[in-house]
Amino acid sequence: MEFIKITLEAARRNVGLTQKQVAELLNVSVQSVCAWEKEPYKITIGNAIKLAELYHISIDNLIFMAE
Repeated sequence: MEFIKITLEAARRNVGLTQKQVAELLNVSVQSVCAWEKEPYKITIGNAIKLAELYHISIDNLIFMAE
């Protein structure tokens, strides 16, 4: 079986949110959200859990995106 790797940006767009909206919902800067989308391995575990919930994906899938 082949797995499709999606990006954090695609996951965000899939739920119809802008970087600014995500930043406001997570109480972080827009620059942080932008950085996570470019280098997802820099996300703290707390923010990773929040992103997974916000994007309606499992934390496993979120971690897979960061690899």
